[in-house]
Amino acid sequence: MTLNSRPENVVVARLCDDTIEAIRAATTAQVAKGGFSLHMGEALRATEKSQVFSAQDDKAKPLIVKRHSQRRGFASELLAYRLLEGSIHIPRVHYIDESAQVMVLSKYDPCAFNDSGSRYRVFQALGRVHGRASARVRESRLSHLACREITLGEAHRWWRSTPELAQYYQHLAQSARLASEHVALGDLGPGHILDSGQRIRFCDLETFAMGQPSELDLIALLQLPSRNDDAEQMTKAYFDARQEVCAPSRSFQEFLASLERLSYLIAPQVNLK
Repeated sequence: MTLNSRPENVVVARLCDDTIEAIRAATTAQVAKGGFSLHMGEALRATEKSQVFSAQDDKAKPLIVKRHSQRRGFASELLAYRLLEGSIHIPRVHYIDESAQVMVLSKYDPCAFNDSGSRYRVFQALGRVHGRASARVRESRLSHLACREITLGEAHRWWRSTPELAQYYQHLAQSARLASEHVALGDLGPGHILDSGQRIRFCDLETFAMGQPSELDLIALLQLPSRNDDAEQMTKAYFDARQEVCAPSRSFQEFLASLERLSYLIAPQVNLK
């Protein structure tokens, strides 16, 4: 049976079974070589970019094993886990093999994002995650990475958009005052926002980036299905939660104005009024 014929709750893969089995065997051997013993289960997702397997440790604790095929995605996710280490809003890391580009993580919780109560908590959780990353950037003096020079041409290529948007994006990304605040998770689709009923977690952090305005994550959340929640109230919940962890360089009104301008250029359907 190919992975394409597995149940609907398993993401359709592009790799054939033989390739997946070879990757599973190689990953198991690599992890064992590093001294971490586990029992690999089925492939939950397998694409050319990454492969995700269910697993258990020797005590039958459920785990997730993720192997990256591309260095860029692994490096981004590794940076995210290092900056966010200890946060309750990301999966716990049990083992990392940098040479094999393999991560062993705590099992992802089920997703239940569409509930209005979850939505408010998602914004709060994102605020804490951004705040923790910003605090770690400041502590480790990595701000120069978040404030690298971004050309208008580069910004324009990223967004494939108007020169006005490219220029505004460049302005945000190069502002020295906001350098440590330039962190974004990047891919905040409903499948990457997990709710166990007790806590919100964000998974699949391979699109994490320093140097991208945090407003981009807010815009992504504001575009997800909602029950007519007040966008400004959601943004305030995010801002207050972030401020508790790491005080932003801007007031809420300054942040809201920046968010409004960027959302107007990227997603004019988002109403922040």
